[in-house]
This record gives sequence, structure tokens and C-alpha cells, in this order.
Amino acid sequence: MIELRELVEDDKDQLIHHLNNENVVRFLSSRIPSPYTEVDAHWWINEGSKAEIVRSITFSGNFVGIIGVRRDALEKSHRGEIGYWIGQPFWGKGIATEALHIMCQIIFCKTDIVQLYAPVFSPNEGSKRVLTKNGFELEGVITKGILKDGAYYDECIYCRSSS
Repeated sequence: MIELRELVEDDKDQLIHHLNNENVVRFLSSRIPSPYTEVDAHWWINEGSKAEIVRSITFSGNFVGIIGVRRDALEKSHRGEIGYWIGQPFWGKGIATEALHIMCQIIFCKTDIVQLYAPVFSPNEGSKRVLTKNGFELEGVITKGILKDGAYYDECIYCRSSS
């Protein structure tokens, strides 16, 4: 069973474990420190995650990842950037797809955000599938839009509006 909940201090060890896995962070923002330390996890749980709409993803009661929305500002405040990650042992189980479905319901029913968008590294086929299964459509591609660890990636922008 998949649930979304607030982050708690008990998530710290798994947060550190998963965010120190190269395969998990390969296509995530460089805003995530590397290596990911106990200090980083404590800050994220108690401060960083509070500035956005962020939830822990749990599977059968266990922390397996994060999903969150960062609202845009000013004339774009009606939209938000959504992002998520799942620990590698839990890939391929439909967890990200279900978590995204739940989060979209929360955002579109309980906030005034009417559009969500997700920038995706071009090789991240798993994330593209999760998005399209949830009604997101490819809006455009920014060639060499991402530079991470010395490599350029095309940035695929997926969007979904509320019904």
C-alpha cells in the first residue's frame, strides 16, 4: 500500500541511504548535496521540506522516496514544478506512478495550482513513463538544457493541467 505523509525524523537513515546511491541521484537536481549527510537530512526534514509541498512516499509503511511540488512565483504562481524519486530497491513496482497520481489529486483538489510541470533528463525513460501514465504530456524539449557532472542532457518538459 502506497501512502504520502509528512517527513519525520525516522525517515533520516533511509533518506541518507537512498540519496547516496548514484543510480538514484543520477537524474536529480544538483541542489541535492553529494555526499548526502546526516546534517543534510536533518535540515531537509525539519526546514527545507517545509518551504514546499513535500511528502514522504511510503510502501507498506516504509519510507521509499520523496515527492514534492514547488510553486512558481508571481504571474506563474498558478503552476508548480513536481519532482519525485524512489529508492532503487523499489523501482519497477508502480510506486512512483501511484505516488504521482495521489499527489496530483492533492494538488489539484486542495490548492489553487492548475498546472504541474516536470523537467526530465532525456535518458530518464522510467520517469517519462510515470508521467505519461498520469496524464502528463511532453510540451517541449530544451536541447542541452541540463548540465550535470560535466555532461549535457536534453531537458524534456512534461505538463498536466487540472481537469
